[in-house]
Amino acid sequence: LRWQDFPAFLRQGLRDEVLFESYESRAYGDNARAIYEELRRRVPDLPCRWMVVDGQTALPDGLEPVRRYGRDHFEALARARYLVVPNYRPMEPWFETPAEQVVLQTWHGAPFKRIALDNPRWDALTTQKHAEMIKGESARWDYLVSPNPPSTAILRGAFGFEGEMLETGYPRTDVFHAPDREARAAAVRRALGLDADVRVVLYAPTMRDDHRYSGNRYSLDMQLDLEAARRELADDHVLLVRRHAKVIDSVPGVDGSFALDVSSWPDVNELLLATDI
Repeated sequence: LRWQDFPAFLRQGLRDEVLFESYESRAYGDNARAIYEELRRRVPDLPCRWMVVDGQTALPDGLEPVRRYGRDHFEALARARYLVVPNYRPMEPWFETPAEQVVLQTWHGAPFKRIALDNPRWDALTTQKHAEMIKGESARWDYLVSPNPPSTAILRGAFGFEGEMLETGYPRTDVFHAPDREARAAAVRRALGLDADVRVVLYAPTMRDDHRYSGNRYSLDMQLDLEAARRELADDHVLLVRRHAKVIDSVPGVDGSFALDVSSWPDVNELLLATDI
């Protein structure tokens, strides 16, 4: 596919389908997963597709994968009537949303740290360009999901968003109130090889702007002493360590018994279900 061929897709019209993206197309989870599963329950016949970067993303039966930056990806972006996205991407700078396409921006976390236009890390030379990029991106969104009232004002200002806010709470947290939550938690523990009677501690540090290699590649800021934790807790606890998706370092000191690296587990909400602390 040549770049100049992309507008041809736009002339073919929109299809009644939903294109989902999550975790930079590397996993099946987060708010997009919760929306998809509820949508599948309510409208089982609505075609849905999920963006992936490679063939390693495990998707449920009936959910069609779309390889990122392949021909199907460009066609789906141009022709899906609904897009559900959790970040700036996949709304690339070269992409203009077709008329009547609906874009739902779910974002992917509570704004406990400063993000987007509120982020102070940008220097004077890049601040204006970055601000223009963010405002141009948010202008493509029809709706922006907010997890709670305080976040609504922060997210609107941080993205310069002028569209409709959906202050619904994050869809991914519905799992914590689901009727089958205990069974799902037990299933996660079994999959991780955890005994039913151990206490599970989850340590999931975010990336830090002062621990950045380059671009979106970060080092692990490990503030937890695994050896001290092992001495104090190993008899009846298990420690799960989960890196942020943009942290590229491996987790030191995990032994597969007391301390487990669960960074590759596709959905952090399932880990939280199985977690005591």
